Amino acid sequence: MLSASVLRLQKMLDICSDQAADIDIVFNAKKSILFAVGKLFDNIENLYLGTDVISWSENLKYLGLSFKAGKTLTVDFASSLRKFYAGMISPIVLTA
Repeated sequence: MLSASVLRLQKMLDICSDQAADIDIVFNAKKSILFAVGKLFDNIENLYLGTDVISWSENLKYLGLSFKAGKTLTVDFASSLRKFYAGMISPIVLTA
């Protein structure tokens, strides 16, 4: 989910939790993370999915790209480059 404000994100989480309870679905807050970008990214209170706290993360991996939380959104290419170079070097080492 994406939200421009923490308050609205908590409201969306509450709606999802209420609707899930109505149809007997249980969300696992331990498998969920929160990721913030903006001026106040390090000064945000906990959010809840039902009665469980969702943990905040400084890193987010989505579609193979790693993002870092902060005042601006940062893409971390280090792991992608490492995998690329490992893939390039591996055939050379095997044929030598």
